[in-house]
Amino acid sequence: MNRGIIVSVILLFSALQVGALGVWNQRVGIDLGTRNSIVVKNSLGKVEVLSNVPSAVCYNRETGDLICFGDTALQKIGKCPEDIVATRPLKDGVIQSLKSTKSLIQAMFQSAKLSLGSLTHTDMVIGIPCTVKAGDCVAIEKCCKELGASDVLLVKEPIAAAIDAGLNIGGDNVNMVIDIGGGTTDIIAIAQYGALAQEAVTSAGDAMDRAIVDYVREKHHLSIDEETAQEVKCKIGAVWIDAQEDHNLKMEVSGMDMIQQLPRKVTLTTRDIVHALRPAADAILDAAHAVMRKLPQRASGDVADNGILLVGGGALIPGMKEMLEDRFEIPVTIPNDPLLSVARGIGKILGDYDTYKKVLRNAADDF
Repeated sequence: MNRGIIVSVILLFSALQVGALGVWNQRVGIDLGTRNSIVVKNSLGKVEVLSNVPSAVCYNRETGDLICFGDTALQKIGKCPEDIVATRPLKDGVIQSLKSTKSLIQAMFQSAKLSLGSLTHTDMVIGIPCTVKAGDCVAIEKCCKELGASDVLLVKEPIAAAIDAGLNIGGDNVNMVIDIGGGTTDIIAIAQYGALAQEAVTSAGDAMDRAIVDYVREKHHLSIDEETAQEVKCKIGAVWIDAQEDHNLKMEVSGMDMIQQLPRKVTLTTRDIVHALRPAADAILDAAHAVMRKLPQRASGDVADNGILLVGGGALIPGMKEMLEDRFEIPVTIPNDPLLSVARGIGKILGDYDTYKKVLRNAADDF
């Protein structure tokens, strides 16, 4: 073979290995949520959502073979025979099953048409709650590496949201983020890419759904499931109603009468839901106040000047923004589509992975 051809082949192979042609190297991110999980990538500076599905899987109990995931699996929860498992792998921000979590991540990659393996170098960014346990961090990293990831960077979800919002979290100026997700509400004051103070409480989306279930049971002696409660929360829910305004919407729900053991319907109102969600809302306010109390005086001044960034699905609940502003008397900002704030932030980290890896690695190691 001609020497020039041999040299060309060697150079081409080397270029492929270092990713110069974008074949062997890839960078992907996951916002691993209790309610929903999102896969993103960054293509030439543009963040693209590849997959956004409910965090649910259904598999054969004996063989472990995946049957379905996402919306289809979510509909099967509580309706499967003994040999089939339908479950949500995370609850209240905590991994319930490593096996189920791995199945979910793998299924999401396949649906997004991403290939992981020994011939592909994959850098991966995973968004996780502020106070996730060290053992869960190890489990998540293990899952990703078993699936073929080469390097895994764990990032606190509110930090990713702050990056998406364009906040200057690398300087001395302090910014505060409240991320109300499905399993946890993460509250953090950020400076120099790290946490000056942080709190995480399970008063979040799932806890609010359970609060509605409990309220309906206690007031109406009617048993409804959490999926129905979530629908109620989304359609007529609120945590704050201005006395001067009439937002008392109504919704009819069906359930099982706990006394007569027969199907029955009741009508719920927005004021009912405000009452049901009051303890969860108060817990979020108290946690935010706890973070503020931990801050030095000068840092508190920064938060007063900069306000609070409110993200996550809970940011969409009517009255949440107004409730925070009333309690703390500082402005609260909600970005466009706060459900995707963390995922978009992860995508921006992917776009400058090497730089962010250096400044965020220590924060990830602090879990």
